[in-house]
Amino acid sequence: MYTLQTIALLTFGFYLNSCTCAECGGVLTDPFGVITSPYFPSHYSNDVECTWIINAPEGYQINVNFTDFALEDDSNCDYDYLELFNGRSASSSSIGKFCGTVPPRGFTSQSNNARIVFFTDSDDSARGFNLSYTFSLKGSIYMGCYPDSGNRILAEYEHLSDSNSPAECSKNCSNYKFFGVEAAHPEVTA
Repeated sequence: MYTLQTIALLTFGFYLNSCTCAECGGVLTDPFGVITSPYFPSHYSNDVECTWIINAPEGYQINVNFTDFALEDDSNCDYDYLELFNGRSASSSSIGKFCGTVPPRGFTSQSNNARIVFFTDSDDSARGFNLSYTFSLKGSIYMGCYPDSGNRILAEYEHLSDSNSPAECSKNCSNYKFFGVEAAHPEVTA
């Protein structure tokens, strides 16, 4: 079987540099999302560096939870790793560098921004990672179920939660899908 690089060399007489064919990195502003390593759940490629910046509105924080995690293992996470930052820039405080098969604990940002960096070296690869993030109003978490992503009117379910978990919401939403977090009602306190 020939690769795209081999076909380009044979047909056109030049060798293509590595192909980044999977989505990798970006700026995210949706109140709920899923981030995966490229090609997840298949093995990720070597020599990859992806950076995702999550921007929530002022007054909100970002909650990150891992549902799957398998990176090349190393005691210092020098080869393949996922690094989480409490802020949007590379100079923001690092929550930690993670590798191996034990998923990082979920975390909540201290500000309305988070940075996630996925880095791989030129050797071994693994399945990668799958994480979800949600926005929550600082100090209280309100989840609701909505008929579509554009409709922010509470349709069926109103719940205060310590976990802000989409899974928790979805088990209580029979006809609707969880699309995000809305500000807590003034009369409701967490």
